[in-house]
Amino acid sequence: MTLSLITFVRLVASILLPVIVSVVIYVLDKKTKFGKIKYMPKQIIIGILFGLVAISATEYGVPLDGAVLNVRSASPLSAGLIFGWPAGLIAGFIGGIERYFTPTGDFTRIACTFGTIIAGIVAAVVRRFMVDNKRPSWFYGLFVGLVTEVIHMLMVFLNNSGDIQRAYKIVEICALPMILSNGISVMLALFCISSISKRNGTLIFESGKDNISQIFQRWLFIFVVIA
Repeated sequence: MTLSLITFVRLVASILLPVIVSVVIYVLDKKTKFGKIKYMPKQIIIGILFGLVAISATEYGVPLDGAVLNVRSASPLSAGLIFGWPAGLIAGFIGGIERYFTPTGDFTRIACTFGTIIAGIVAAVVRRFMVDNKRPSWFYGLFVGLVTEVIHMLMVFLNNSGDIQRAYKIVEICALPMILSNGISVMLALFCISSISKRNGTLIFESGKDNISQIFQRWLFIFVVIA
């Protein structure tokens, strides 16, 4: 499997789009009247915006060896981890439902639909329960992105057990570039936001501040990554 220059450029653009949208929304939130909007209406707006980014990832996927690569999961993950758990859920459902009604890619329709929705749920759970509703560090985002996309690939197998050879072929083509692309996209988004805010993201492994909650979160995170 060799990426042509055009394919590589399109894939990089797909990786950077959630990052750019994250930075723009963050700056608007800190520098404009957008920041004065009440919490839930703001979450809905952000969720819709990232849902549109997820839709663009579906509509402008990157063709490779008969399969289509996309960085769709990065949108709900970035929305939920950076801005709030409701935004992640909303973006995941918007991206997932639109993927279901996309006329192409019938073989992976169910897997991709639920994979996108699960990405929103994972972002919401991590943000709400594992990092105390705060923005996690960039490496945490990287691992969450990697693990979520691994689940997506697994669902391709589970939902197409009747044609496992075709499922294997698609996963063989898509797994490495999609897992890395989604993980890197979420990582870059968190890294850029942390850099702009001139402080590191909340770090659940922060030294000198261990307590029962942090120890539990640490081991839970390790087991999730292993799984």
